[in-house]
Amino acid sequence: MNSINMVLTVIMFALFAVAGLLVKFPDKGDDLMVQLAKGQLFSEEGIYTGKVVFVEGDLEQRVPKGGGWKKLAQGEQFLPGMEIRTLADSKAIIEFDERTALLMSEVTQITFENKLYQIDVELVNGFIFNKIDLVASRKYNINVNDYRIEATNANFAVRKEFQGNPEVLVLREKIDLFIDKEKKNTFNKGRKVGLRVEEIEEMEISADDYAREEMIWGLKESEKK
Repeated sequence: MNSINMVLTVIMFALFAVAGLLVKFPDKGDDLMVQLAKGQLFSEEGIYTGKVVFVEGDLEQRVPKGGGWKKLAQGEQFLPGMEIRTLADSKAIIEFDERTALLMSEVTQITFENKLYQIDVELVNGFIFNKIDLVASRKYNINVNDYRIEATNANFAVRKEFQGNPEVLVLREKIDLFIDKEKKNTFNKGRKVGLRVEEIEEMEISADDYAREEMIWGLKESEKK
């Protein structure tokens, strides 16, 4: 019996070895799949997460079922669907993968969904700066009011005050803007877009806007040209 078990074990290892040779691993350039293979996008439960990579001040996560809010520390992960917020005089940087960073200014609140083919962020209120450099098969969406901002490779900021209309500043490459699933326009680097209820207002980003962005995030010269 022991001999039979030993033979079966050897056969199993041989089959696993052959299967390993047959598996086609992704090219180094296929960064998303490399990350998936390494498990870098998953929590221990196998769910896509967000990760806190920097906090200055207070960053909080809403506890489900009326549990209030709890603090998030640098290095912590949080699950899709969770609300997170910064308090006054606070900043935070969130990563959804190695190519996607979202910087939250003070008094900012978001929710997110991190999926295989896209990342969806809803800006409840506040100011976020997005640095996006994704493979073409993975989209990054910001939802604010009735608008959806879609990007694959771009740096852009989105602001939503409590009583004001949202605005978007395109700082690198371009974004696509949708409303009610209909594409409205593509906006290139250097454009500022006001998202009003019944109309879209487009203009150039002003020197004052750039100065404000630089003061908040410390933008490089290459991101302002």
